[in-house]
Amino acid sequence: MAKPKLVEEAFHVPSLAEADAEYGKLVDRYNQVSIELGTNRREQAKLETDLKQKPAVNSVRAGLADLIGDAVEVDNRPAKLAELRKRERDLEEAMSILSQRQRDRKGPASARVCEAVRAEFGSRVKALATALEAAHAARLQFENLIDDLEAGDVTWQSRLVVDRPRWMGDREDGHVSRFLKAAKEQKYV
Repeated sequence: MAKPKLVEEAFHVPSLAEADAEYGKLVDRYNQVSIELGTNRREQAKLETDLKQKPAVNSVRAGLADLIGDAVEVDNRPAKLAELRKRERDLEEAMSILSQRQRDRKGPASARVCEAVRAEFGSRVKALATALEAAHAARLQFENLIDDLEAGDVTWQSRLVVDRPRWMGDREDGHVSRFLKAAKEQKYV
């Protein structure tokens, strides 16, 4: 049995970001925020480990230290950790907002992608429809032969083995028929 040759030409389906500049900007911004959030969390973990190993010095206020003759020790680590935690909350909220904006923009971006591939999509639907029409015609001829065998009360299944192609659905309104109907309604065929 000869196999049909299907030569698929290279075709690039644009991503949502390629098709819609606004969506692309949202993705870029989200990625930047995500990278910063990762860096922030690593820095926090490093500071927390450092603070566990060398706890912050409980020093007195600078003015009081001067009066009592203590050296003023400045330990910025707790303040830095607090600042990182605040920034982390902002970054998390920004990611949530950007994620929602991407979801909101996905519809218009998808419409642009679909418009960009419409001609190629139609071409491939038409090629598939043509092949399925031929398959459906062959199926009907096959089913008619089986009908003739059964009309003659012939026990054929155990001798000829290949059964009806039920996976194609009903012969008059099966999967192929519905696909072809949809393709014609959308004027791809």
